Amino acid sequence: MKNHLPNDFNYTEGLVNLFTFIVVIVAITSIVSYINKGYDFNKITNEIEISSEILSIEEKNIKTRIINNSSLNIKDISADCDFISQSGTLLHSNSITLYSYIPSNDYKNIKTKVEDLHQQTEKISCTITDFIVKPN
Repeated sequence: MKNHLPNDFNYTEGLVNLFTFIVVIVAITSIVSYINKGYDFNKITNEIEISSEILSIEEKNIKTRIINNSSLNIKDISADCDFISQSGTLLHSNSITLYSYIPSNDYKNIKTKVEDLHQQTEKISCTITDFIVKPN
């Protein structure tokens, strides 16, 4: 059987490179697993309530209340919000991210400025699209 490796091939160096490659793959897999932790996004989202109200049309301020009824600490909650008129017409939609930490079974009121808040907005309806689970 003919050897297809070059004469100066270093078997030890080859094994070290292979070992390093395997360690890097395991590390990446562990990091991804740590970030996701297998959480059921839909289940957790159903345990988080979000509501918004207008504080001042002129100053374009809204207050968003997030109630975290889940067993997890969360932060940096992203939501898609619809701004609706008194007649029910969708005036516009906006994505917001609330950079705040909300412990398990707790709530937080967050004041946010919305630059394109329409003058005739009467109701705001938000749906959570993303959040980060903060380890204990």
